[in-house]
Amino acid sequence: MDLQCFLCWRVALLLLLMPCGFQCMSVHIINEQPVHVIPSSNLVLKARIEPGPQEEIALITWEREPETGLAPERVTLAKCPSTGKCSYIRPDVHAKVEQQEATLEIVGYSNSDSGIYAVTVTDQTGAKTTGHCIVRIYEAVHHVSVSINMSHSSLVCGEAWGTDPHFSWLHERAPVTKSVGSVSEDGTTLIVTMTPFCGHFTCMVSNKLGYSSAIYTAEEMEVQESHIHHEGGEPPLTLAKAECTKRGGEGLYDRPWNVVLWQSKCSGSKGKESDNKITGFVTPQIYREANSFCVCERVKRLEKREES
Repeated sequence: MDLQCFLCWRVALLLLLMPCGFQCMSVHIINEQPVHVIPSSNLVLKARIEPGPQEEIALITWEREPETGLAPERVTLAKCPSTGKCSYIRPDVHAKVEQQEATLEIVGYSNSDSGIYAVTVTDQTGAKTTGHCIVRIYEAVHHVSVSINMSHSSLVCGEAWGTDPHFSWLHERAPVTKSVGSVSEDGTTLIVTMTPFCGHFTCMVSNKLGYSSAIYTAEEMEVQESHIHHEGGEPPLTLAKAECTKRGGEGLYDRPWNVVLWQSKCSGSKGKESDNKITGFVTPQIYREANSFCVCERVKRLEKREES
């Protein structure tokens, strides 16, 4: 082994034996990320700084830049030198340094304060170490909707916006029990096992700013009578638009030559026995010679109308 190679190995070994090599400074923001802040409240970020044995903190700088954008512009919020007070660019921004912890506070947080925050520590040699954190506004839940999956007899709750949403289900304004069905682990899906599939199902989505809800009304129907009418035939005096579910998908059927008498399977109907029987029409699904027949398993919504 020649002398040059031997010296290289000795230098490498010395670097490995050194506690941190040439630089030991570490900095990271200790808030749980991403940080969500309620509008008009205060944003408080804390960073833990661990300098090496040969390092001294000369300057701490807090900056922010947009989370998205082709050329995001970085804005300096505060600078804290090792000696002297911190300086700020805005009156609602405050910063302080205590031992090995740096704190940034923004009073009256708004959506314009969202973005990627960076805290940079500069040592006495000018070397810099940076920690990052994503900060977003805490949004209220809204635009809640409930959809049905007929093939699995389940209701699915969705929300378009909202931070940290929590889902819960009600049936006839009472919490769902095992006699009605079971709720998925994330709370978004209600698997209905009760028969018949009837009643008012409410999905409630909540977070720290309140809640929003959506209601699905289920009325299971079955065919009692079916009369086939051709396109040129006379329609009955009373027609109903029936949105039903067939095997393979859902659709709205409104062609008047297939007339069906529907019978509600739900037990909550009041009045005469005939009140839950509705004459309706659906699009033909099966063709047999000159006649058409409809195949429907359940009806989700019925809308009566009078024909003159």
